Amino acid sequence: MKVKDLLLEIKGLERRYPDVLEWDIALEQHPDYKACPNCNNKDDSIVFYDLGCATTFIKSHAIGCVQWYKKKILGIQIHY
Repeated sequence: MKVKDLLLEIKGLERRYPDVLEWDIALEQHPDYKACPNCNNKDDSIVFYDLGCATTFIKSHAIGCVQWYKKKILGIQIHY
């Protein structure tokens, strides 16, 4: 998922839920991310060596967001 995809998702929600910018955000992690071939693909990892140590970021494989409208929570899948 690209930043523009997330923004488009939120913009689409604004039509139906005008207060969506005030919602909480919850991150949902893939339950078996260690065994996921996408999550463990080196091409989908970004490693920074700033500050003297390695920090790994895994690109999201989300294909959208999970919304909990009644509780006003926008859930974002960080692995798919």
